[in-house]
Amino acid sequence: MKTSKIITLLIGITCLLLLFNSCDSNTTKPNPVTGISLNQTTLSMQIGDTRTLTAIITPENATNKAVLWSSSDERVATVNDTGSILAISDGSTLITATTIDGGFSAICVVTVNPNTPNIPVTGVALNKSNTSILIGNTEALTAIITPSNATNQNVSWTSSNSSIATVSDTGVVTAIAQGTATITVTTQDGGFTDTCQVTVSETIIPVTGVSLNHSSLSLDVGSTETLIATITPTNATNQNVSWTSSNSSIATVSDTGVVTAITQGTATITVTTQDGGFTDTCLITVNPDPTATVIINITTSDGGSVIGATVVLQNHTGGAYQETATSSSVILTNIPFGLYSVIVSHSGYHPFIDETLSVQSHTVTHAVHLLSTTVHIGDIIPFGAYTWRVLDIQGGQALIVSENIIEMRNYHTSIVAITWAECSLRAYLNGDFYNSSAFSNEDRSRIVQVTNVNLDNQWYGTNGGINTQDRIFLLSIAEVVQYFGDSGQLENRPPGASWIDDQYNSNRIATFNGTASWWWLRSPGFYTGAASFVRTGGYLDMSGYNVDLSNNGVRPALWLNL
Repeated sequence: MKTSKIITLLIGITCLLLLFNSCDSNTTKPNPVTGISLNQTTLSMQIGDTRTLTAIITPENATNKAVLWSSSDERVATVNDTGSILAISDGSTLITATTIDGGFSAICVVTVNPNTPNIPVTGVALNKSNTSILIGNTEALTAIITPSNATNQNVSWTSSNSSIATVSDTGVVTAIAQGTATITVTTQDGGFTDTCQVTVSETIIPVTGVSLNHSSLSLDVGSTETLIATITPTNATNQNVSWTSSNSSIATVSDTGVVTAITQGTATITVTTQDGGFTDTCLITVNPDPTATVIINITTSDGGSVIGATVVLQNHTGGAYQETATSSSVILTNIPFGLYSVIVSHSGYHPFIDETLSVQSHTVTHAVHLLSTTVHIGDIIPFGAYTWRVLDIQGGQALIVSENIIEMRNYHTSIVAITWAECSLRAYLNGDFYNSSAFSNEDRSRIVQVTNVNLDNQWYGTNGGINTQDRIFLLSIAEVVQYFGDSGQLENRPPGASWIDDQYNSNRIATFNGTASWWWLRSPGFYTGAASFVRTGGYLDMSGYNVDLSNNGVRPALWLNL
């Protein structure tokens, strides 16, 4: 009895062991994730756009394919848990997908561009209001849309009688049979129209006369006026005319009737029809060379007196006019129209030279700011064609940056891995810009070539490239912080921040044509295809923007011998 119980117990234990082994052998082992990639590594979007990224998990049969999505800057674009991106504002951000299993990640660089405004059409005009064509011949009409930069330039063409004349999609009119037809052009945007009356004839319709819209004109030297020849009849086959001047040293005329006044005197402009040789004339009287009163208003960087300053106007074609200042306004009279250099010299101040004074009206006012031989940090000084802010003074040299944005230009011509050393903007500033009319030869002799240290991006670690030898350059992130105000954020990045937003924003704001705008820095952004910049509100954007952005501002900087 006792033995049978023991046997029964052993049999039960054996069955349980077999059961457990069976269950264990049927359990599927998890297949781990080994990597992740995205279907796109870069995206360009407009504000308000949505795009969806797809995460590709490796291997395909991984057990846990769940991922987490995040945006490095949700002010630029957000992403939901399915990878759907919503563009919020212009800028760049990194969209990251991270696997829950293993923590593998993949990145897509998202660039959000400002929305391009729609410029509506306001009108359309044809190059001819009437024309005459022989049967079998063709003539191309041209539609001119207003404004010329309207977004939608599409037009359609129709003929009132295609048995007389047809018109192609590009405005080419073909004469079919004798008669008249009206060709109409219509804009796709707004439905604006213009017409041309087409007369189709089997034989040539001869010219019987010609007349000009003016019989006489009085012009100032250098001015122009367009004469219009009207042929009779208006449907004459040959509408060609030629133009001549009786004295081209007094006034010239172009092949299209544009008269240019050269010097004082009179000349007769004659139009002659090719068919029949009919003529009409216009008497041109060119007035004596006009003169102007030029007022030079002089200020100084230190508020000192300008009495005794010497003002010289040097005409680019010869002749000079000089006055000595007895007040802050120097008045020079009977100055012939033309292009002048303004040269102002005064004891205790650097000579002022401006080679671009255009005298083309009877009263011209020009401002001159004299720079004291003693310059202070924070002074606003004139140099070349621009005004500059003094940021630093060392050993008789001053670091200056343009007070305003001087132009809009891209950092580089295309999005590639680039640093300041190789970018097209550096080549431009040290080449075409340095050698431009913005600086005289004397100005260029005072610009110092310096070695610029190009640091890596302090937040993202992006390579800043090699040190460079520059005459003209952009400020770096570190220099903007040093000279415009340091709140400590450069060394201590706020959590999740992509730009420095602090009490010094207002110091960094710069304008272009009176409107606040972005301006480039030479330091790299969050990746090698982006450069850092200062935003409209003065935020120092450490993440930067794609280097091919063409509507970002340029504030050149240089070291100047005082």
